[in-house]
Amino acid sequence: MVAAVEVYKDMAAFASLRQPAWHGLGTVFDKPVSTSEMLELAHMNGWNIRFEDAADWMTGFNFVTPTLHVVRDNPFIEGQKDVLGTVGGRYNIFSNEEIFDFGDTLTDGRRRWETAGSLKGGTKVFATLVATDDLVLDPNGSADTIRRYIMLVSSHDGSTTMIVKMVHTRVVCENTLNVALGETGAEFKIRHTQGMDVKLADAKRALGLAAVYDDVFEAEAKALFEADMTMSQFESIVLDMFPEPEEDRKGNTKRWVDKVDTILDIWSNSTESVGNLPDSAWKGLQVLTEHNQWFRGIRNDSSENFLAAGAGFDLVTNRFRTDAFNRMKDFALTA
Repeated sequence: MVAAVEVYKDMAAFASLRQPAWHGLGTVFDKPVSTSEMLELAHMNGWNIRFEDAADWMTGFNFVTPTLHVVRDNPFIEGQKDVLGTVGGRYNIFSNEEIFDFGDTLTDGRRRWETAGSLKGGTKVFATLVATDDLVLDPNGSADTIRRYIMLVSSHDGSTTMIVKMVHTRVVCENTLNVALGETGAEFKIRHTQGMDVKLADAKRALGLAAVYDDVFEAEAKALFEADMTMSQFESIVLDMFPEPEEDRKGNTKRWVDKVDTILDIWSNSTESVGNLPDSAWKGLQVLTEHNQWFRGIRNDSSENFLAAGAGFDLVTNRFRTDAFNRMKDFALTA
């Protein structure tokens, strides 16, 4: 399974609006769809998730506490039943349909389905809805756009609560899910021992805090956008982040020179990705992020690992991005 997305032969339990995921799996559709259509496109409908009591087939045992198996009908193989997990008697099943209906009702139709998928053989599911009102920096100029999402994630094996969270990450796999879960956006959790039906009002109030988070993020992004930065100033930050090696060992000095030159070339729009941006701290952040994402080698002949790491789905990459963002904020404060 690539990045834990559930697959069977040439099919995958994943769907995405317009934009293919880095892993190339699943169904890409061109126009916004209904909740039921999204479930069908992602092979997440009709699972018939239910309990089966272990005591019904494990005869001769005395169960001190109720032991239930969470079972589904496999979405790809007709007649196959999958045991997703073993849970206690207080566990409450949230079907995929209930999870999606919760998200649909929560947003009051103001957001459209963006992605949805099943991970680790159906034990974990996710979905994102995208805001219809993006954050746009300099709308009359470069019009750099930042997307905002509501993410839903739940498990069918008792391993996690159901989480609804405001994020800026487009979730397409387990790696991006972990990135989104690490964001600081407002969130709301529903334990599987609770009923989902009584939590809608509470979730709306909790996620109302997301407006504050969005306002703070937008203010910080605009501050970077408005902070003029020369190439020389950007180079100073780059050299501080990537200091010259003290000793030349095994070609590390040449690799350092090549890295710095490549980053400065991106600033000069060698990749044609920042030509619409003015010379600013925001442009510096985009250049560093682009280099970190795409200018790295493939280790152990693993293109999958390259794609996942290149998209920024590992701890080291996340730390680098946080450091880059903080450095650009510090520059903006003194500019």
